[in-house]
Amino acid sequence: MSSGDVGVSKARLEAFSDGVLAIVITILVFDIKIDPKLLQNSESYAIEFQKLLPRLVSYALSFATIIVWWISHHFLINKLKHVDSRVLFVNSMFLMFVCLIPFPTTLLGNDPLGIWPLSAYGILGIMCSLTFLLLRKLVYHSNFTKSLDNYLGLGLYSLGYIFTFIAPGMAFILFLLVPVVYALKLLRPFKDISLSAR
Repeated sequence: MSSGDVGVSKARLEAFSDGVLAIVITILVFDIKIDPKLLQNSESYAIEFQKLLPRLVSYALSFATIIVWWISHHFLINKLKHVDSRVLFVNSMFLMFVCLIPFPTTLLGNDPLGIWPLSAYGILGIMCSLTFLLLRKLVYHSNFTKSLDNYLGLGLYSLGYIFTFIAPGMAFILFLLVPVVYALKLLRPFKDISLSAR
């Protein structure tokens, strides 16, 4: 057993993390609902679905973001040589912040351009990016490079947080750009994509 090794296999760490992320994604959809009593005719359907649109958009944003985190985490764990206490701790901190994503997602669904919902989403994005960046440093050690890709997600969330108080619409767009940018990297086969790249 390596120095600092806690006896937890990579497979167990990834399985636990996958389970947590799957639960968070499932929780996201709980906020998308319509009271059947309000659906009396085609006009009421149109009205209620129109009211539901902001929640669907915020759901899609958070779903896409978590999927990118999941894919990034999968690639990262494949690079991991062994699990030590530092990796366990930082990975747990990352999962803790990801678990909070449904909260600002609900706030955004109710008030997409509100300062509090946007600032909460931005702060959470920053914390997820920071903990995942630290996790990558632990995995790659001396091979970790200070490329722009490393800090792109963190930069977009930080910029979005600032714009929350200046131009809320731009802040939402910046948050939306995060999963879009990294989803585009999926078009590059066999690449290690991440909100915090190597």
